[in-house]
Amino acid sequence: MKTREMNIPFDGFYQSISDSAIDDIAYGFLDTEEQGEPNWDLVNHCCHGFNWGAAQEAWCEAYLYNLKMFIEHECPTPVHQAEGWDESFRFAGIDSPQFYNFTTDRLFANVAWPVVRRIYSNTKAESLTGCAKEMFTSRSGFCSFYDPDWTEWDKLKEWDHNQLGCLFRAFLYDHGWDMQEALSDLYDASYELGIEDAVLDGATSEVTRCIKIADYLRERQYRVA
Repeated sequence: MKTREMNIPFDGFYQSISDSAIDDIAYGFLDTEEQGEPNWDLVNHCCHGFNWGAAQEAWCEAYLYNLKMFIEHECPTPVHQAEGWDESFRFAGIDSPQFYNFTTDRLFANVAWPVVRRIYSNTKAESLTGCAKEMFTSRSGFCSFYDPDWTEWDKLKEWDHNQLGCLFRAFLYDHGWDMQEALSDLYDASYELGIEDAVLDGATSEVTRCIKIADYLRERQYRVA
């Protein structure tokens, strides 16, 4: 099945809900106090040793799954009936900027071509017009490489990941998707996503040692209490 890569709406991993969720899980291993506060000396000592990449990928896969379920159960359109639906919205990668001054991480997913066409046919032209204008109009500090008028673009089959991402944003807008609400719901269920295992998979020996120290300090506090 032919797939296309699509830029997916996402808040990134810098001062965001997604960032906070993974931090809370990782640093939770370093709790040494009854109220659940991590020991920041231990955090500063070993924070670079966690497997942040694996944790981020696990989070993104869960986010994409929830997004897919939203389309399947909430959108009054036959998008999920298109050929290749089961193989769509699979994690393709994260593109992280060198610096977070002007942008944040971008999430990409593979989407089957029949699903792309179905999304296009169930998106309002005016919504796509608005999204294209918002995303691709040049302004101070931003020079767009795309025409903000999507009707001037090539045929759909020639659209790249950013143009398809614009289409998908318009589609989600038409069907009431709220990214922040979706991420907040995911945050509430974050301990059920396998991120605990992911962030420790391949972690350094310093992380293991600091977790043992945190366990010891927490147990000692309970004994004294």
